[in-house]
Amino acid sequence: MAYSLSQEKTRHDQFNQQMATLGNMSDISIQHITDNITKLTDKAKIYSNCLNIINITRWGLSQCAPLLNRINQQIESYQDIPAFSSTQMAPMFDSNSIKLKPNAQTNETLASLLLLVEQHQGRKVLIIGHSDNTGSASFNMTISEQRAVVVRDWLIKNSALAKEDFIIRGMGALEPVASNDTPAGQDQNRRVEVLLLPIHNKNAGA
Repeated sequence: MAYSLSQEKTRHDQFNQQMATLGNMSDISIQHITDNITKLTDKAKIYSNCLNIINITRWGLSQCAPLLNRINQQIESYQDIPAFSSTQMAPMFDSNSIKLKPNAQTNETLASLLLLVEQHQGRKVLIIGHSDNTGSASFNMTISEQRAVVVRDWLIKNSALAKEDFIIRGMGALEPVASNDTPAGQDQNRRVEVLLLPIHNKNAGA
C-alpha cells in the first residue's frame, strides 16, 4: 500500500508539471493546439487505463478520475477556440511582400475571416503571420508580423473592432504546413492564422 501511495504522489506531481506545459497559452497557434490535443488525448488513454487498477481503486487512493477530468477539460478548452487559416486559400501576399493582393480571392478570404470574427464577438483576436523560407530568419519573423498587422488593420477598417481587441504575432518560417521546396508549398506557408481566444485567455501572448 505504501508503494501505491508513493506511485500516486509521483504520478500526481508529474501530471501537474505536464499539464502546466500542455495548458500554456502564451505561444498558442493552430499547430500548438493540434499537437497538444494529440498529447492530451494520449494522456487521457493512460489515465483511463489507470481507473482499472483494482488495488488502487479499492483502497481509495486513485486520483485517476479527477486527473482524467482535468485532461478532458483542457482538451475541450482547446476545441472551443475558433480558428481560421488562409493555408488552403489563394495566397494573400506575394513572397517578400506585406501588401495584400488586390484580387477577388483575397477579398473572399478576408470576408470569410470577418464573418468568423463577427460570429464570436467579445473574444480576443489573435492574428499570427507566417512566412515561407526565402528570407533570413530575422526578416521572415519581421515580415510575418507585418502581415498580421495588415490583416488586423483590414479587419478594423471593415468592422467595429478596435486595435485593443487584437494580439499580433509573427512566427516567421518556424511552423511550415507544406514543403518550401516548391512554389505551391511556399504559397501555403505564406499564410495568416487567426485564433479567437475566450475571455479568460484574452491576454495570451500579449
